[in-house]
Amino acid sequence: MKNCDIILNSITYVYKAQGILDSRRIRSRVVRHAVTNTRRGCGYGLSVAEDRLSDALDAIARAGVEVVEVLKSH
Repeated sequence: MKNCDIILNSITYVYKAQGILDSRRIRSRVVRHAVTNTRRGCGYGLSVAEDRLSDALDAIARAGVEVVEVLKSH
């Protein structure tokens, strides 16, 4: 199964978003990207299954957390 990484502004937002996803039974794990691999932000994000990406982005947006970037995992 392929994953996508949702990059956020700070590690604080990463853990907040992870709690939101946990409450909606969307599995995620914290990942670290080199800041040079992301457009901006802290380089931390959440890895989620590609088939749950839409649900995850919707839940995060509804909570008012800004997504910096979405990256496809290799």
